[in-house]
Amino acid sequence: MANPACLVIGWNPAYQKVLSFTELQKGGVNRATSLHKDVGGKGQQVAKALHFYRESTPIFLAQFLGGQTGEWIQQFLSTLGFQQLTVHVTSETRTCTTLLAKDETTEIIDPSDPVTPEEVEKMEQLISEHIEKIQRSR
Repeated sequence: MANPACLVIGWNPAYQKVLSFTELQKGGVNRATSLHKDVGGKGQQVAKALHFYRESTPIFLAQFLGGQTGEWIQQFLSTLGFQQLTVHVTSETRTCTTLLAKDETTEIIDPSDPVTPEEVEKMEQLISEHIEKIQRSR
């Protein structure tokens, strides 16, 4: 029996950067030893986990994306093979930066700009257009 389709709502995605350091000096110049880029956001993480642990589950990810970081997120997620229900918004998708040094982790999170009522309406319409397809995927 096939797994039922899953609609994942990822309202607040992030472009996630993880920088590693041998030592981090507050107020000084710090040169990273490595950089890892990924997608952040609770909904996006759920969709990725479903993809990796329940490969036969059809996944539909509803999300708002904007700017260059939004484009990067959409391209990255497209390689995973689930369907993205994306509304492109006027504001840039936030960046979250994690700094790793020794036994210490520091998280720097950009503010999230609000979506407009028109963008919310577009998302409602997009989900409505796909809901039958999602239900048929059971």
